Amino acid sequence: MAAAAALKNQGFGIDNQYSFTSLRGGGSTPGGDKHQVLLVLTSSGKGLNEVVSALHKIAPTMPYR
Repeated sequence: MAAAAALKNQGFGIDNQYSFTSLRGGGSTPGGDKHQVLLVLTSSGKGLNEVVSALHKIAPTMPYR
């Protein structure tokens, strides 16, 4: 999971993961993923501005924007 690695590289921890059927009916492109994963993140020691900045850096690499 490339997204998880990108989040960890920015200092986030993954507290939990929840898999569910895609709400987009199979992904945004034909043949896309039919399942999604919701990540519950931790950001110990980071202020809100640091969290927002880190998420902003990795947002372009996420599959859905």
